[in-house]
Amino acid sequence: MFTWMKSLVMYLILSGICINLSPGRNYKRYISFFTGIVIIIIVAQPLSYIAHLSRGDIGKITDSMDGYLSESSSVKTFDSMYDYYEMSLAKSVEITLLESGCEVKEISVIADENNNPQRLYVYVHEDSMAAEDKIKKVINEVYNVDMSSIYVVRR
Repeated sequence: MFTWMKSLVMYLILSGICINLSPGRNYKRYISFFTGIVIIIIVAQPLSYIAHLSRGDIGKITDSMDGYLSESSSVKTFDSMYDYYEMSLAKSVEITLLESGCEVKEISVIADENNNPQRLYVYVHEDSMAAEDKIKKVINEVYNVDMSSIYVVRR
């Protein structure tokens, strides 16, 4: 316990010297921030002994934290894959409509968890002569989307 207190006092003295010798205010902020984090770590060391945490217990805690972080990163990857699917489906629908003679401005797709399109928004030019029924019929036949889930918006 005495060696821990001695190292804490020595660190506080050295960090105070470093802060006072820094050339500018901007550097003092960063040095203070860094030394504050190190002080928190130094002060937390005896708390692990008080809580009777051995190195193995701390390892288990950090492993569980790593598992949680890897799960959250896989969710982000799934979301980006999900978005990519919606964008590629929208592009495919756009190509199909252009091949059938319907001029479209933009297409937006909203799909469910199983990658089935729930809603399709087809944006056409205001002065476009494309028939709403023809657009819905083409999408229904090719992609098997319910006609009530297809919205044609003129803008």
